[in-house]
Amino acid sequence: MEGINWFDVGCLVLVVLFGLRGITNGIVKEIFGILGLIGGLFAAMRYKTMAGEWIAAKIPALQNANGVLSGDTTQVLIGFIAVLFGVWISCLIIGEIISKFFKWSGLGFVDKIGGFVFSVSKIFLIFAVIVTLASGPMSMNEQTKKYFESSKTAPIFLKIGNWILNLKDDPKIKQSLDSIGSKMDDKLLKDQNSTARMNSDQNQSTEPSDFNASSEVNSTERTKL
Repeated sequence: MEGINWFDVGCLVLVVLFGLRGITNGIVKEIFGILGLIGGLFAAMRYKTMAGEWIAAKIPALQNANGVLSGDTTQVLIGFIAVLFGVWISCLIIGEIISKFFKWSGLGFVDKIGGFVFSVSKIFLIFAVIVTLASGPMSMNEQTKKYFESSKTAPIFLKIGNWILNLKDDPKIKQSLDSIGSKMDDKLLKDQNSTARMNSDQNQSTEPSDFNASSEVNSTERTKL
């Protein structure tokens, strides 16, 4: 334990705590939880407009509740949140079912150990990125500098964190990210154009009815006179 300081102790304690959480959840739940968040984000980006319109149509009472669903931006936001949580919760439920199958089949121990390894690896990578990003301010602050420079775990975090952060400069990964970003921008533009056309059609359809109603009122008044 020689040379280990409070920075190392804090990091190791947090890693172990998250590892214990991984044992409780199991690898199946851990994986499906992450898949639910990532898949939910992509699905929400793709179907947020459609979901917002569907919710607004199915729950008309909300449309009159102080304008909760009034405005395209609010509809899209509600649609985004609904799709995100819908996919995430669905994945959690699927993970729960598969986890029970592992338990009933006698593979519960494997699921628990896998959950520990997966959770420790996940939080270790997250800490590596955080420490790398914070290494500048931490090394310049006199109060944290001595703990950071004498740490046994900080060099490991920095090595892995720099490797992760440098992945964005890899040509293949950069090309893939640019392609995904371009597709998301195109989809967002299509959603905006679709929403604009829908609002234009709605405005055009309401104008004749308003004109007819006004004509009927004027006709009634002339009849009374």
